[in-house]
Amino acid sequence: MTLKNILHIIFRLTTALVIVPGALCSPVVAQIPESQPLESTSGLRTLGLAEKIGYSEGDSAIVIPARVREIPAYCFAGCRGLKRVSFETGSQLRRISAFAFAECEDLIEFDMPKGVAYIAEGAFRGCRRLPTISLPPILQQISRETFAYCSKLDGITLPPSLREIGPLAFLDCQSLRIEEIPSGVGKIGNNAFGRCYSIVELLLPLNCREVGSYAFADCTSLRKIKLPARSDMLGELLFTGCTRLREINEPSIVPPVIECSSSLFEPSDSKAFRDCVIIVPPGRKIRYEESPFWGIFKNIREQ
Repeated sequence: MTLKNILHIIFRLTTALVIVPGALCSPVVAQIPESQPLESTSGLRTLGLAEKIGYSEGDSAIVIPARVREIPAYCFAGCRGLKRVSFETGSQLRRISAFAFAECEDLIEFDMPKGVAYIAEGAFRGCRRLPTISLPPILQQISRETFAYCSKLDGITLPPSLREIGPLAFLDCQSLRIEEIPSGVGKIGNNAFGRCYSIVELLLPLNCREVGSYAFADCTSLRKIKLPARSDMLGELLFTGCTRLREINEPSIVPPVIECSSSLFEPSDSKAFRDCVIIVPPGRKIRYEESPFWGIFKNIREQ
């Protein structure tokens, strides 16, 4: 890109400046729009301003001004040299748009402002080196693929305000370690925790109304889980590939139906139906044994 093109883009963008210190003699300057004009976003992506970040050796970082209220869609997607993102004191950021930091493969630190109310689809998808992140205390939804393929993510703070975890939200987060989902979560999407190899035990909210299909597929370290007590229907093949799962606590008085008249494991997985113990409420063992969805298990016990 020529200097003339860069100056032309900067002239046309009405944005806040972000200084990017790195190993260069002078800081690199990138443009972060304060709203989401299509022209600004496409300029960052198509003309390559964002890609200038971190191509030199060193610890590249951005500091986003306090007055920026929204990070536009795809704004920093694919910036492989970007390592640290922080925000000025008093940040007014309220929204991180779709795929804003997707595939930032070198990102290791993100200082999330507490006032962020919405994080859109795939915002941190493929941030493979990001080890931890603290979600804002007012966030109600983790959108589709928000942290998918963040393979080093092992620590995350899920706020009590959370109401929904979207499909594929944590897919392939191989290092993720969580033991409990906040009590206010009423919906967990399809494949939300697929291939989360480090989850060993998990407690789901009692009042969760929907647990999507394949939600915990291939969680090969999962040994024990407590399901909700308010779900009339559970997703199909919820635990397919969970080769070490040995205890499922199902506290529902009425045995839940499995979506698509399917089962929790692959129908051919006779070992899972033989070895996995189902814990049910007192006096409900017969009801579960008579259920076409639960009677296939060989070991049903009352709590």
